[in-house]
Amino acid sequence: MVLPALKTWMPDEDLSNEKDFEMTLSPNPTSDMVKLNFYGISGNSKIIFSNVLGLELWSEELLIKQNELEIELPTSRYKYGVYFVTLASEGKVITKQLIIKE
Repeated sequence: MVLPALKTWMPDEDLSNEKDFEMTLSPNPTSDMVKLNFYGISGNSKIIFSNVLGLELWSEELLIKQNELEIELPTSRYKYGVYFVTLASEGKVITKQLIIKE
């Protein structure tokens, strides 16, 4: 039996299934606050902040009426490590890695 090759995921790789909308996280790495910038989206959306185990730590459902949005997310209450920010909007999903430092 031959197993398929595993794809190695690089930390700065875009995990989205769509290329017509974008999300940026800055600063990344961060220690106390991160700005989430979303471009090219509108409609019913959900933002999810999760840990590496997939546990949802925070989420918010939004109705986005414009094509871009900026949200500030406090991160000082979370332990240092690797997290993920996901935006789901109208059947499109984009996920980015966020590093919280000490």
